Amino acid sequence: MVCDLPKTIRDAITVTRATEVRYLWVDALCIIQPDNDNFLGDWNTEAAQMGSYYSNALFCISALCTSDSSDGFLRERHSARYPWRKEECIQHEENFFSIIPSKGLNDIKIRHMPLMERAWALQERILSTRRLHWSGIGLLWECDSGLFQENQPLRNLRQQHNENYIGARTDNFIREVLIQYSDMQLTKPTDRLAAIHGVARRLSLQHNVEYFGGIFKGFYSRALLWECTKIGHEEDGFIRKDFPSWSWASAVKFGYDRNYFLGKSSSRIKDLIRYANPGQPTSLDEIIDFRDRSKRKLALRAPLISMKLEPQEPIQPEISTSYNDFYRTIDGPIWKGQKIYCHMDCKMKSPEPSAVTLLICYGDFGQGMRTAPDNTVPYKGLILRISEEDGPGAFVRLGHFRVYIPWSEEEEEGGYLNDWETDVYLF
Repeated sequence: MVCDLPKTIRDAITVTRATEVRYLWVDALCIIQPDNDNFLGDWNTEAAQMGSYYSNALFCISALCTSDSSDGFLRERHSARYPWRKEECIQHEENFFSIIPSKGLNDIKIRHMPLMERAWALQERILSTRRLHWSGIGLLWECDSGLFQENQPLRNLRQQHNENYIGARTDNFIREVLIQYSDMQLTKPTDRLAAIHGVARRLSLQHNVEYFGGIFKGFYSRALLWECTKIGHEEDGFIRKDFPSWSWASAVKFGYDRNYFLGKSSSRIKDLIRYANPGQPTSLDEIIDFRDRSKRKLALRAPLISMKLEPQEPIQPEISTSYNDFYRTIDGPIWKGQKIYCHMDCKMKSPEPSAVTLLICYGDFGQGMRTAPDNTVPYKGLILRISEEDGPGAFVRLGHFRVYIPWSEEEEEGGYLNDWETDVYLF
């Protein structure tokens, strides 16, 4: 019975009937919500198709002001009662009084609404061609041409740029999606990849770029360098039993160095990963079950160097007795004597490891070099450990590193790193 449904769904039915649309699709009702493995088949199949449902819908009902399905969204709309008015001025001698209408909602404000804190809502907004936003202020209409409010004078309605439009997008859009997604919340962290799969599928097909485990081909050198922002022991900071160690999906909370990831620090970042491919054929028509470790394999070629680290104190020993951020002095075949900054994904009980394997992802030979300490070249990469259970050449991620190497002509060319290129399999 309709009366037994949550208030938000009942309100959506009311809007659908008022617009004389025959069908309403609600994910919570149309997809079997799995509490165990019995219904994962339906979930994996349908979740992979959600992007198609949004893209082909007449419009999407967006309840911006609701925190959950019990809130409902059909409330008094203040903007409908108090529309925009022409500016009026009352001036007498040196004093004057002016009435200026509120600017209302814009894209930045929408991003901070309760609905847009939920990770699932991102692909709803990006993929739907038309969106009816119900906010605490009033009703908004958003399409690929712009964002309009119900209290706007008709003469102000004009086509405008909409940065959420997924149409003719550059590489920067892919980066912005991940940056925005990293700040959003999930009730079930295991939905991390499923909740963005529709956007990933659309971008992959539209730009003919391969997508695997949350990362697009061509972005591996930067996208692999995510940072775990909830530092804890592995059991409370990670869900690696469900996802590959190299994917940001394995961290409960993750983020990126925005300047490096968006390419704002330099126009001369040298990608040192030659190629990266899934270990087996993948399909965008289903959600990959990464609990099967064999499906986690990411094959790539990049400089790989094993080296010893001389012990030093953690960066903030007075705050915690566990080690996750620390400096070391390199004792290795290259960069000997240089200090390396290590950020481990999980806390450790001692300043170990004393030896690590470094996968070098990129070097910054542009503006980043000029802003780095003492005219140095910054390099970034992954800290790995051998994973014997996954076979020869297999590694798992432990964290990431940053090192500043004094500039020289040899360093500028960077050719010496070619001698350390190796085929690597990440799991």
